Amino acid sequence: MQAIARVNRVYGEKPGGLIVDLIGLADPLADALAMYANATGDSDKPIKELQDEAIPAMRSAFEQLRGFFHGYDYSAALNAEPVNVLRVYLGAIDHVLDVGQNVGEETGWKRFRGMVKRLSTAFALAVPREETKEITPHLAFFQRIAAMIRKRLADDAGPTAGGGGSRDIDAAVRQVIGDAVDAGEVIDLFAAAGLDAARLDILSEDFLNRVSALEQKNLALETLRKLLTDQIKISERTNLVQAQKFREALEKAMLSYTNKQITTAEMIAKLLELAKWVREAKQHGQDLGLSTEEVAFYDALAENGSAKEVMQSDQLRLMARELAEMVKKMPKLDWTQRESVRADLRRKVRRLLAMYGYPPDLSEDATQLVLKQAELSTEAGA
Repeated sequence: MQAIARVNRVYGEKPGGLIVDLIGLADPLADALAMYANATGDSDKPIKELQDEAIPAMRSAFEQLRGFFHGYDYSAALNAEPVNVLRVYLGAIDHVLDVGQNVGEETGWKRFRGMVKRLSTAFALAVPREETKEITPHLAFFQRIAAMIRKRLADDAGPTAGGGGSRDIDAAVRQVIGDAVDAGEVIDLFAAAGLDAARLDILSEDFLNRVSALEQKNLALETLRKLLTDQIKISERTNLVQAQKFREALEKAMLSYTNKQITTAEMIAKLLELAKWVREAKQHGQDLGLSTEEVAFYDALAENGSAKEVMQSDQLRLMARELAEMVKKMPKLDWTQRESVRADLRRKVRRLLAMYGYPPDLSEDATQLVLKQAELSTEAGA
């Protein structure tokens, strides 16, 4: 309603404006206005009443955010260019990312994100009332903080990921308040924290040292968690066994942290160890002289410790190469949906395991794991 009212406002030589209904709001808005007009006999009254209700909602949301930042003074960032007060922004982000809650409660980031959304929505309805002027610079600051976190640290996966309706609403709200709140260009969080120069190799010793040396420890923790999560997602597309081990280790560490069994410093140390493990796993394949696909099959065969002890590493390498070549030669059809093709591959895998003397009691588990990896490899190469 505010967006349409502001565009159509007549002033001076401006006779009106053009409304382009990009997200299909025109008909529902017309119906709503007609309903209110018929009920009140005054087409201007509904908008005024809406703003009268939005003002206290805006003030309430603002006070919640001020309470959220209790103990952290961000006043230096108000009405200042972000590039000139980066330490204030980094400190605020560290404050937002501080878990600081009991088990079962929302994370600081989730709470902050919800409060900013509520304030933005109420603010959009209240503009251009006089009461919005005091809140404008604070909201601009909050929006920049949210944008910086979302750009670098927020997970894409989740219940609302890809939700077109939710994203459309968010975009509409940002457009409505854009005239009153200019958040400016989003500053890259990594660059602000001095990590930008090393981001090309996020598992390098230099990058990990820079992260661990950050003054903002909650930011360091969340940066490591996000980067490891992304690495695990990459591994899941190529190496089933590795990805599962990494994910279990990360989830176990995060559970200990959220249950307050370990401190932030201890959690950072665990994440650094996991990052080095991921790096060493990548190097392990190169040391074996195997390609990415071959390493995945090698790990599937060596997943059972006793099998790795019984068989020589050279035998496992040869088997891994043959399996990778076998999958490459498979028909280009969607064999994962054809039971006959799967059955044929299953027979070939079992024959290969028997030929190389793979322990019979472990053969069936290895076969199933190899089949899963073969399906994954096919999907990745599609």
